[in-house]
Amino acid sequence: MRKFLLLITVYFVLTCVVFGGDKSWFKSFTGIIGGSPVTMHIIKYGESIQGYYYYNKYSIPLNVLGTEKGDSLSLLAYLNSGNTERFRGRVVGESYSGIWELDTTKTEPFTLKDNKTISEKFEYVYVYGTKKLFEKMETSPVATYTEGCIWPEDDYENSEFLRKQILKAKNFPPGLNSIGSRMLESKNAFMKEYFEQNEKTDTAEAGDMSWSYTMEVQDIMTLAYIDKNIAVLSRFWYSFSGGAHGNYGTGFYCYDLKDQEEIKLEDVLIPGGILKLPELLDKNYRKQNDVDPKQTLSEAGLFMDTIKANDNFMITPGALIFNYVPYEIGPYAAGQIVIYIPMSEIEPYLKPGVKKLLK
Repeated sequence: MRKFLLLITVYFVLTCVVFGGDKSWFKSFTGIIGGSPVTMHIIKYGESIQGYYYYNKYSIPLNVLGTEKGDSLSLLAYLNSGNTERFRGRVVGESYSGIWELDTTKTEPFTLKDNKTISEKFEYVYVYGTKKLFEKMETSPVATYTEGCIWPEDDYENSEFLRKQILKAKNFPPGLNSIGSRMLESKNAFMKEYFEQNEKTDTAEAGDMSWSYTMEVQDIMTLAYIDKNIAVLSRFWYSFSGGAHGNYGTGFYCYDLKDQEEIKLEDVLIPGGILKLPELLDKNYRKQNDVDPKQTLSEAGLFMDTIKANDNFMITPGALIFNYVPYEIGPYAAGQIVIYIPMSEIEPYLKPGVKKLLK
């Protein structure tokens, strides 16, 4: 099996390609927390850790972010209720072990094992570039580009299908057997455009308004959930081009590994189920965010009183999950709004084909 971790660290003039090392990786862990089986899929790119973990009983992936220092790995998972789960531990050999905390009020020891049946089927590839607009200016505006992507190994049984879908989602040319060079092209195009747009900018102007000339782009695709029938990819994006703050969001892509097709919402639910979604979204948003039943949703801070289903969703054996990016249904301060509809509430409306996938 071809197995390597690919890092492409690119500066505007110098290109450095490194095979091997520990600058990027994908790992899948399984184990027990507080008596409950869990699964975790995380990636490392540069100094950043990102991914998802879920209790197998519920199969609701929670976003995790963290840092790695040596063999120490610290992670935070954020819940809709405002609760925070924290992992503090060390990766030694094929194990990640330490202490799990819930809002510092509850702690449990944990040991997660590297699930090589998944870990060895994927690699993580990323490109990174950063450069000052004026090299000798301490407060110079900066252009920064980061793009990373999960990539199936040759010997993964669904490799050809998932590679095709990843390329399609990223609008890359079909048929590529690797994507590092294509992401590098995207990075170079970003840098070229940035410097062309600012070629007439002088240091005095840039010094007074450095933030307005700074640009940053992140595009991070990884694995949120996978079993023998379903794979869910997550794509996080961030863009800053001057202003009060950047914009960001997460998109999900669901795939039927059995029939090798992308799963759309109309593939999941019968027509009556789609009509039922606003009611279920309302009910679960209120429950997951402690909204008083007497309040309208707009009084609770949303832009509307009826939440409509979008096409940014994931389906797992435990839930139908919708994600709304900032400004979509609520203010920027509300962040991304994730609404989980438990499978017990959605199962009566599932199409027969999806029911088979979820078994």
